[in-house]
Amino acid sequence: MADVIHKKDKGSSIMVVVSPLRSLREDQVRALKKLNIPAVCVTDTHDDCLIQKIINGEFTHIYGSPECFLSSTWRGILSTRRFKDSLVCVAVDEAHCISQWGLPGAGNKKVLFRQWYGNLCEMRSLISDHVHQIVVIATATKQTRHAIFDVLKLSKQCVIVTESPNRSNIFYCFQYFNKRLPLDLLFDDIIKEIQINDVTAKRVIIYCQTRKQCGILYKMFEVSLGSKFYKGSSPKPNRHLVEMYHDGTPSSVKKHISKNLSKPDGHIRVLIATIAFGMGVNCKNVQSIIHFGPSKSIECYVQESGRAGRDGSRSNSIVLYHGMLLSHCSQEMKELVLDECRRKVLMKAFGYDCQELQPKHNCCDNCVKVCQCLECPSHVGFQVPGDEDSCSRHTGKIRSVTDADRLALKDQLKQYHDAILKEHARVMSNTVSIPSAIIEFGSLQMKQILETCNKIFSLGDVTSHVDVWRKCQAIGILKVINNVFGDIGDIDEVSQLEHIEMDEDCPSIWNETVEESSFLSFGDSQDFEVMESECTLESEETAHNSSSFLFNLTNAIK
Repeated sequence: MADVIHKKDKGSSIMVVVSPLRSLREDQVRALKKLNIPAVCVTDTHDDCLIQKIINGEFTHIYGSPECFLSSTWRGILSTRRFKDSLVCVAVDEAHCISQWGLPGAGNKKVLFRQWYGNLCEMRSLISDHVHQIVVIATATKQTRHAIFDVLKLSKQCVIVTESPNRSNIFYCFQYFNKRLPLDLLFDDIIKEIQINDVTAKRVIIYCQTRKQCGILYKMFEVSLGSKFYKGSSPKPNRHLVEMYHDGTPSSVKKHISKNLSKPDGHIRVLIATIAFGMGVNCKNVQSIIHFGPSKSIECYVQESGRAGRDGSRSNSIVLYHGMLLSHCSQEMKELVLDECRRKVLMKAFGYDCQELQPKHNCCDNCVKVCQCLECPSHVGFQVPGDEDSCSRHTGKIRSVTDADRLALKDQLKQYHDAILKEHARVMSNTVSIPSAIIEFGSLQMKQILETCNKIFSLGDVTSHVDVWRKCQAIGILKVINNVFGDIGDIDEVSQLEHIEMDEDCPSIWNETVEESSFLSFGDSQDFEVMESECTLESEETAHNSSSFLFNLTNAIK
């Protein structure tokens, strides 16, 4: 087609495709070769023979990474007259990688994951003006589109073809769960589904935020299922009904998983994965996507959710969260936890309006609450078994709360919140770990307190309604509430009478999550501001100590 358009000899036009993953590039090259189209996947490895074939025009489609095409070798190839005359198009596939990997994120990280994605504009200076550019992306918010235009120096006159990312067959659900709920109870329905149905169990992908979370969930399924962990209860490594996929997974296992998930009747029924899985994989017959904690961005969430129901069947996108799991994501993702229609919030981020689904109970868990069709199912989304039993006991008392009371309480909570952060700023000024206060007491906890303050009279009430980790925090919250309402009495005496089992340390799974390096950038920006302002009260020597957590953190977010 390019030869006809550009009036060139057959097979003389060349297209360069920038693609992020080797597996994705290799799959596309294989597909082209089956169509007898001469394609090649190039790497950073210097191969004189291959380079000469490329310059001679033996390949019409050349796939590679930005790191490869911006290397000195390829700068030389792109500058040769013969290649310049044959090159008709440069395509950037999965262009969201430009903003996600090549540009500073919300935390303004100085060390980028793949910095050459942010330098792709350099290719424009190496190619002729007549060479066209194609930019392909499945999901991009307005902000991401602007970033891509800026990096690639795209003209405002370029043709833009868009399609709404709205998937009407996907039901969106955000489910809060108590952090003390055992994981085998949380995923009890999925475990039973596998035990009963083996290879015909509904296929589910569970996305985790860290490798450690993947490992913990994988082990939980393995222990809970026993011999049922394997297809036909036959304990062979290639017959797992539950698999795990992350950056550290061996390449042979990755290929096995991708191939199996591409088959509608593949034996893998549950995949536990990080964001490393999914790009370029045509997942078949996935009934549910479960996020064990919200995605870091709304784009990631839509991309990952979109791997369910690709055949148009009714499917679910479920987010399981509590305070710590919610702390790391973007503000747009946090807004999804609110009481609005989740689909409308999603589409608004991408610049689209969406028509109200009918019946409403097919839309999201918030729309279920207002649906009046008389045919609403008794259970929707994800059921959390034993959640009430896992919580601490509570008094059952109720107080009357006015709007003025809530405003006063909000102000008191903000003061308590800032006091905690300032104390951590003093204690941790010479450490390199992330302060747990940023994760353990923030906007989510304050929202929970404000919503349930009419029912909080004891430590048991606090632990029932608020996502707190430590007893000292529960006592602090109770004191704040008593300062406003004055109807609890002596807090110290009340707390001594209650036998509430709370650790002063986080449970191991969440403690390990906090320690993982990927959590370093988490937390609300206002928390950092409070800590930074407190840090300025320290001496000049302390404030500029390069080993200080606060010094490194405030530099990282500037």
